[in-house]
Amino acid sequence: MRQRKGFQVSIRTSMICLFSALLTVILLVMGTLLGNYFVRSTMSVMLQYNHQLAEQTRINIDNYVSELESLISIVSRNPQVIAYIENHHENDAYTNLKNTQSVSEFISSIISEKDDIENLLIMNGDMLFEIKSNHSANIHDPFLQDAWNKHSQSVTTKLEYYDPHIPSYYVTSKVQYTIPLIQPLRDYSNYTTQNIGMTVVEINTKHFRKYFSELMHNYRFSAKIINDNNRVVYSTDDETIGRFYQNTLHRTDFYGYSVVRDSATDQMYLQTKVQSRINDWTIVLNASMVPMIETAEKTNITLWAMVLVAILLVWVVSAYLSTYIAKPVSALAVYMQEMRPESFQDTLLNVNRYREVTALYARFNEMMERINGLIEQAYHQKIRQRDAEYEALQAKINPHFLYNTFQTINSLATLERCMDIEKVVSALSKMMEYLIYRQNDIVSIMDELDYIRRYLRIQEIRYGGNFTVRWHVAAGVGEYRIMKLLIQPVVENAIKYGLADCMQGGILSIDCHFEGKSIVFEISDNGAGIREADLVALRKRLENERDEENEKSIGLPNVQGRIRLRYGEAYGLKIESTEDVGTRVTVTIPALTEKFEWLTDQQRRLGNENSHRG
Repeated sequence: MRQRKGFQVSIRTSMICLFSALLTVILLVMGTLLGNYFVRSTMSVMLQYNHQLAEQTRINIDNYVSELESLISIVSRNPQVIAYIENHHENDAYTNLKNTQSVSEFISSIISEKDDIENLLIMNGDMLFEIKSNHSANIHDPFLQDAWNKHSQSVTTKLEYYDPHIPSYYVTSKVQYTIPLIQPLRDYSNYTTQNIGMTVVEINTKHFRKYFSELMHNYRFSAKIINDNNRVVYSTDDETIGRFYQNTLHRTDFYGYSVVRDSATDQMYLQTKVQSRINDWTIVLNASMVPMIETAEKTNITLWAMVLVAILLVWVVSAYLSTYIAKPVSALAVYMQEMRPESFQDTLLNVNRYREVTALYARFNEMMERINGLIEQAYHQKIRQRDAEYEALQAKINPHFLYNTFQTINSLATLERCMDIEKVVSALSKMMEYLIYRQNDIVSIMDELDYIRRYLRIQEIRYGGNFTVRWHVAAGVGEYRIMKLLIQPVVENAIKYGLADCMQGGILSIDCHFEGKSIVFEISDNGAGIREADLVALRKRLENERDEENEKSIGLPNVQGRIRLRYGEAYGLKIESTEDVGTRVTVTIPALTEKFEWLTDQQRRLGNENSHRG
C-alpha cells in the first residue's frame, strides 16, 4: 500500500462551518422573510388606507356632483323657466322684463349660496339669459353654438359634462378654468320630444380643492380627477388642469406590490384609482412612499442587528457541538491524508473500530473503483475525439482537390478564359484564407456557407456548367454556430459521386432551416444515386463512425463522428438515395448561439437517451 501524508481540513472545522453556515442561512432567510413580512404588512395597510381615503373622496365628490345635478334639474324642469323660453318671442318687452326678473329671482334663490357655480346661462339659438355673471356672454360664440346645435337635436335631456376650459364667450375674458355642465330643456307637459333650450352651468375647478387639501398637507398625497377624454378636470398641480393627462409614472415592483415611480424624481408612489358612480370621472390618488420607506429602513436596521447577535451565538454553539460530533470520524481523516493522487487504485485499510467509519471506508473504496472506471472511459473518449479532430484537420486541405483546381486553372489558361481564371483563383484564395488563418474549430453558419459557395464556384467552372446550385437558407440561421468544415465533405460527395458524370441538367440543392431547437442541412442531387447494397453498407459505416478509402462516402463517417462526439447521438447524418434518381443527405445539429459553442455533458447524455428512446 502506498500512502502519503498531506494536509486536509479537519472534520471538526468542516462541521463547525457547515452547522454555522446552515443556521446562519436560516437566520438570514428568517430575517429577510420577517423584513419582507413587515414591509408587505405595511403595504397592505397602506393600500387599504389609501383605498378608504380614495373611496371617501369619491363619495364626497359624488355627493357634491349629485347635489349639483339635482340643482340643474330643478332649474331645467321648472315650469316658469320653460314658459319663459317658449313665450319669449311672443311676449311684449314689459312682460319679458317681468318674466326675466321672476326667473332671475327663482334661480338666484337656488344658487345664491353656491360659490362653486361661476355662472349659469339659459339659452336657445337666438336668446340668452345669464345669472350671477359680471361678464356679458356672446351667444354667437362657437362653443355655445356647437353645444346648442348638438343638444337641440338630442333625443334625450341627459346632463353632459364637458372638458375644463377657459370660457371664450365673454366680452371680458376670464383666466380661470371652469367645467361646463349642459342639460337640454324640454316641455314635458306637452309630451314633446323637441328640446327648446339648454342650461349651461360653469363650475369653478378650484372648488374641488377642499376635498384634497387635508390629504395634501397631512399625508403627502397628490391627486387628479380625469374624465373619459383623458382631460384633467382637477389636479393638485394647477398647471395641469384642462390639459391631456400625461402619465409620467411607470409601474414597478416593490416587495411584490405594484407601485409607480416618477422617472423625473425617482420617487415611488402608491397609486389608487376609483371611478365615480355619477359621471365619467376617475379619481387618482398618489401617496408618497417616503414615510413608509423610512419606517421600513429603521425596522430593518433593528431586525438585522438582532440577526447578527443570533448568528454569533450560533457560531459559538456550533463549535461546542462539533467537537463531540467530529470524534468518530477523526481517524478516517488520518488515513485519507496519507492518500496520493497517484494512488487511486490503492485500497484504504480499515483500522478503526467504529461502525460508521467502517461504512465510510467501504464506500470510499467503491468510489475509488468508480473513479478509475470513469478516468479510463474519459481517456478512451478523448483518444477518439483527438483522432476525429486529426482526421478533420487532414480533410481541410485535400491535395486531390488542389490538384484538380490547378488543372482547371491550367485548362482555363490554355483557353485564355481570363475571367474564369480570376474567379477560380479568387475563390481558392478565400478558401485557403478560411482554412489556414481561421483557427477556431467553431464558426458561424454564414462563414461555413460562404466557404461552400466558393468551393461550388470552382466546381461549376470545372464541370463547365453541367449542374446548377439551388440555395435555400432560412432567415436568421447564419448567426448560429457550427463546427468548421462539417458540411463541405457532404457537398463534395454529392458532386463527385452524384453529378460529376452528368452532361447537363444536374441540380444540387442546399437547404438550411430550423426544426424545433435543431438546425437541419439537406444536400440533395439528381445524379447517379447509390445502389441499395452500397447504401446499406454506407449506413453501417456511419453507425460505426469509420471511414474506408475508395468508397462512396468522402469523409461522411468522419462527419458523423465529429457530430456525435460534439453533440451526442441525437444528432448526425441521414442518407436517402435511389439509384439513377438522386441522393439526399440530411445533417442535423443543435441550434447553438455564440454563447454556447458546444453542448455540456449533461445535454449530450440527454440527447443520447432521447435517441435511444426514439
